[in-house]
Amino acid sequence: MQVIFWSALITIIYIYIGYPAMLLILSFLRNKPVKKADIEPNVSVVIPAYNEELVIEEKIRNTLSLDYPREKLEIIIASDGSTDATADIVKKYVEHGIRLFDYPARRGKPGVLNEIVPQARGEIIIFTDASGMLENSAVRKLVRNFGDPLVGCVCGDYKFSHPDSTLRGQGESMFVKYELFIKKKEAQIGSILGLHGAIYAIRKELYFNLEEDTINDDYIIPARIVERGFRSVFEEEAVVYERQGLDMGGEFRRRIRMAAGNCQLLYRLKPLLNPLRGMIFIEFFSHKVLRTMTPPLLIMLFISNIFLTGKIYTFIFLSQVSFYALAIAGYAMERKRVYLRYFYAPFYFCMSNIAVALGMLRFLCGTQGVRWQR
Repeated sequence: MQVIFWSALITIIYIYIGYPAMLLILSFLRNKPVKKADIEPNVSVVIPAYNEELVIEEKIRNTLSLDYPREKLEIIIASDGSTDATADIVKKYVEHGIRLFDYPARRGKPGVLNEIVPQARGEIIIFTDASGMLENSAVRKLVRNFGDPLVGCVCGDYKFSHPDSTLRGQGESMFVKYELFIKKKEAQIGSILGLHGAIYAIRKELYFNLEEDTINDDYIIPARIVERGFRSVFEEEAVVYERQGLDMGGEFRRRIRMAAGNCQLLYRLKPLLNPLRGMIFIEFFSHKVLRTMTPPLLIMLFISNIFLTGKIYTFIFLSQVSFYALAIAGYAMERKRVYLRYFYAPFYFCMSNIAVALGMLRFLCGTQGVRWQR
């Protein structure tokens, strides 16, 4: 029991504290700056959309107003079987140069990307969500990184335009900042693997056909680009703003989907688990493999702790019980719309890891679909 207990505890501490601390130290010892250049290549902005009638017009206006030569900026919107007015709204802007791919039947994002990216005219493909509003200089900030011939993929920064004060909302904000810190340090050392689908860019020549059942395209695309020897970097001055969701159930379902996608990645990116790949192996194993294994590690830690006696074990057990009690109390207060800042971390941490556990089960049972649901 002691072996199980200490193995689980040390691994959990490494995942959430040790790994970020190691990245911080390495960023001072092994900083690899990107050779940026003020270039203006032809760019295609690709916007997959499914039932986005509430935001698609704002997104079009946002994209048309970007600070980039209009003759070098192609805007592609793919309506993937939308049943609302998404396609009709986009058609009003075709005369402004918007290219519309209106698919009558739903195909899923991977199938849509596989068809439209080869038809894009730009040397650089920028992927963005319909609900994410790009900062005016975002395209320029992204493409300047491609002045470095070793860069194959660039991720922008993701921020909330209207942060909410709920426990879930504040917990999500904390999580985004934590992940942002890790991304920055990974990029300084070499490459990042996971991006945010709301804003990232790749060289068109590096695009490959996605498997039709791919769940987390914004991870597998950069990871396979890195696998081919190119860098995937972070550009904090290229910003996308998205309204933070107010629905706890929606966030929970989103994280279940992400977790199922992460399990899929562990299978499809097995070559990255080769220790000879150096830092890429460490990043993938620490940030993705071990993070996905957190729920079973937490269960092992709690159960083994029950059977161990001694002051240190009693202290850790009471700490676990108190932490989970705060999470449960936070959930109860969230339901009653009472928000206290001390409950943010326990509540969101537990909600996220329950979602990861359910995502693992969905992947193993083959019940997680590829089609995103609003």
